[in-house]
Amino acid sequence: MGVPNWSRLVSTDRIKAVGMPWSDKELQAIRDGVEPDFVRRGALTLEAVEKMVAGDSDFLEENGRLPVNSMNRSHLATRATELGIAFSPETPEDTLRASIIQIEESDEAGESEDESDQSEDQGDPEAGGEGEESEEESKEEKPKTTRKTSGSKKK
Repeated sequence: MGVPNWSRLVSTDRIKAVGMPWSDKELQAIRDGVEPDFVRRGALTLEAVEKMVAGDSDFLEENGRLPVNSMNRSHLATRATELGIAFSPETPEDTLRASIIQIEESDEAGESEDESDQSEDQGDPEAGGEGEESEEESKEEKPKTTRKTSGSKKK
């Protein structure tokens, strides 16, 4: 007997995740009509699904996009491409999801640091708060560009 095709087993909802079967409670929730994707997110009742859907709708209205945990494969692929994540069609959804969350969290942490730096520096003339930039700050804020060179191999 060969190695199981874990991705196929997950995509057909025969298992919860790679190497992880459904628990008895999760299987019962699926039998009771809860979609497997909602069970993977922790909803074991139809009432919990309704709350989850309402939360997703609120997030969509506030942010203009779905929460990462509620995205299907096509949404995940689109968001990963927007963030510059390289992936293949064989990349499992949970790997895409984890990569997207990691990048979004690091971006949010960077933005909050930038905002706190700006608010602290606004009234301090030595920090450039009066509209004067120090040479170090002006160098740091300039975007760095990289050039791709397309070299041809000589035979």
